[in-house]
Amino acid sequence: MSVDLDHLIVFCSAGAPEAEDLVRLGLTEGSPCIHTGQSTANRRFVFQNAFIELLWVSDPNEVQSEPVRGRPGHGPRAAQRERRAARKP
Repeated sequence: MSVDLDHLIVFCSAGAPEAEDLVRLGLTEGSPCIHTGQSTANRRFVFQNAFIELLWVSDPNEVQSEPVRGRPGHGPRAAQRERRAARKP
């Protein structure tokens, strides 16, 4: 059985400033996307058959809403990253 990797999701700070390091390494950035209804946004680096998606919470209020919290998806997981980061000294 073979497994193909479509994309790698990395939860980041708002605006994904981490992307600048990838640009400095020579990677080409694709178009960003706002995931309406999921409370997330991204910056993407596309390869021939896959991409790296730098993802963050774009709407902190929406990510806490029942429709977003009540279903699986990136919004609740990204919010979890934000809560852990806020607790670190």
